[in-house]
Order: sequence, then structure tokens, then C-alpha cells
Amino acid sequence: MGVYQDAVRKLTSDPGARWLAGVTDELAGKVTALQQALDACCGGDSPGVRALADMEKKHDALAESHTRLLAEHQALNQAHEALAVKYSAQNKATPSAAPSPEPPK
Repeated sequence: MGVYQDAVRKLTSDPGARWLAGVTDELAGKVTALQQALDACCGGDSPGVRALADMEKKHDALAESHTRLLAEHQALNQAHEALAVKYSAQNKATPSAAPSPEPPK
């Protein structure tokens, strides 16, 4: 039995859940074996691993910037809507000017 199978066996008698736990244990074993093979082959300090770590850092920084810009955009939209409502109310309160005369022909 694997870690997931043991945990699921304690939680439920559902055969589908137990089967999925077995598949999960099998996949976890394969991931562990692949990680060990990668570490043995390339180590944690290979150029590819460093490049991937740098890309992940850049991605995180861009995601933070995106979130900040999205919040600023939403704040600006709210301010724009508030000004539009205010302007509309002012225009309704001000009597309209007389229509401009037609230009001579």
C-alpha cells in the first residue's frame, strides 16, 4: 500500500476513490524517480535549472505587476464613472442654452 491508498482506505470504502489513490501513489512514485534522475543527471545548479528559476521569478514579478495594474485600472474606471455621473447630474441641473441660430445662406 502507498501513502495515499492508506489514507483513503481509512476515510472511505468507495472502490473508485481507493483505485484513484492507488493511481496517485503510482504517479507519485514516478515523479519521485524522475526527480531523482534529474538531480543525478543535472544537479540543482545546472544552467537549465537556473534559467527555469529565473523565469519563474520573472513570471512572479510580472504577475504582481499585472495584479497591481489591474487594481489601478479598476480604480480609474470607478473614478471615471463617478465623474460621468456627476457631470450628467450637473448638465441636467443647468438649463440648456437657447439653440444657436442657423447660419445665413
